[in-house]
Amino acid sequence: MADEDEGLEETLAALGERETTWGVILRESSKAIALQIASPLATLVEVAVLGSRSFSELSVYTLVCAVCNLASVVFNFLSDGVAAKVSRSVGSGRVAATRSNVFYSYTCALGLGLVCFALLAGLFSPIIAASGLESSRHLASGFYYCKAATVPFAQITMASTGVLSGYQSLESAAALNIFRACLSVAGTLVALVWLKGNLLQLGFVGLGSYAASSLLGLTLVATIRPRGPAFEDFSLFSRRRDTTLTSPLLEGGEADGGEGEGFWRFAKDGSAMMIRSLALQSSFMIAAFIAARLPQQPETLAAHGIVTQVWMATSYITDGYANVGTMIGGSLFGCWGAMEKELFRRLTERLLFCGLICGLSFSVAMLVPDVRDSIISVFTTKDSEGKPIVIDHLMSVWLLICLVQPINSLVFVYDCLVYATQQYAYVARLMVAGLFVVFLPLLALFQAKGFFTHGDKGLLCIWGAKAAMNAWRLVGLARAVHSVA
Repeated sequence: MADEDEGLEETLAALGERETTWGVILRESSKAIALQIASPLATLVEVAVLGSRSFSELSVYTLVCAVCNLASVVFNFLSDGVAAKVSRSVGSGRVAATRSNVFYSYTCALGLGLVCFALLAGLFSPIIAASGLESSRHLASGFYYCKAATVPFAQITMASTGVLSGYQSLESAAALNIFRACLSVAGTLVALVWLKGNLLQLGFVGLGSYAASSLLGLTLVATIRPRGPAFEDFSLFSRRRDTTLTSPLLEGGEADGGEGEGFWRFAKDGSAMMIRSLALQSSFMIAAFIAARLPQQPETLAAHGIVTQVWMATSYITDGYANVGTMIGGSLFGCWGAMEKELFRRLTERLLFCGLICGLSFSVAMLVPDVRDSIISVFTTKDSEGKPIVIDHLMSVWLLICLVQPINSLVFVYDCLVYATQQYAYVARLMVAGLFVVFLPLLALFQAKGFFTHGDKGLLCIWGAKAAMNAWRLVGLARAVHSVA
């Protein structure tokens, strides 16, 4: 009996030593928030500046970004998925698997980025024709091709932030994103405010900022070592017989005793995540195309672009907590056992609490009339005949935006916890089902009812379908996480 009590005490002591405390969550989340908030804030500045200049430019910006982001963000596996995979291999102390995942991520980033650029470059005319913005072709052309050329650099930057997060070096990943965001914001202000430039100059700013951040990211990954005793002498390149430098990419991921997971396993998981992201970003692109064909253009599409930014309001904070879930949860999953399962369950409860409080706080704050008016005024400083129309459209969907914040916040947290447990195929199936079972049928129903004949009602229907899709995701993701935890 005494031995059992002593064993229980040792187990409890071990749990206490390894448990992710509130202090650890807050400390690591602060770094992750800086990592996640940088890029959205840079985009926010672009939207705000364009909204203060011309709703026509903002409408073109909204459509081009919806299309190019589909090609770029669809490969977010290079960020969240890579972070989960590298965290798992680092947590289990597998040096070769870590090295392999790093090389595979950059191989996919470069290859997929170049393919995306080629596809986007060849699809400009069909996209403009499908959107009904033929009259704005001259305004969109240069900006579109700059955004397309940015995709390969964006992929490499995403891969770098994923690897650095997996290294348990969130401060480095955050510094990389902040560096790019600062270049983007400074360039936007110089190009659009000081030099009175146009969308083409804004496109060059984005291209330059991502090119610089991709180089910095590669440098950081090559010089920073993962945390843990197994990685004290870690190098991305291993030596064979002390004479030849080799890489896991050339060795097929079987270096150092066959610890690597193999390229095809990496590609399989990456494909699942690409399908997931393709479904998600397709919903945004379809929404943008529908918004582009609603009455009262370009004001309706401009309002849609503003809603897209405000819709993700909680992500600026919640993604920080969520990234901690991927980083620490992935590390626990790398040495999965009874104790790690209990630690993961406790981590899940605390992160969900943080996500819920964040979502509710945003929801309540945005319902306050003064806060609402201040947010809307940031995007509508330009006085024009179209300004009242944009504001009316925003007001028609504002209550929905507020109510959906807690749902969005919990979805962000669950997303990253699912990545930590490597359930990539399930996430892909869930997202595809959400697109085809919830989002598209609702849009078809609204079309049949004639709701898209009015700009404000049409926007409400579009974002109502998005809210329903997120509710679907919340239920499915919760099931997946709690079945493990």
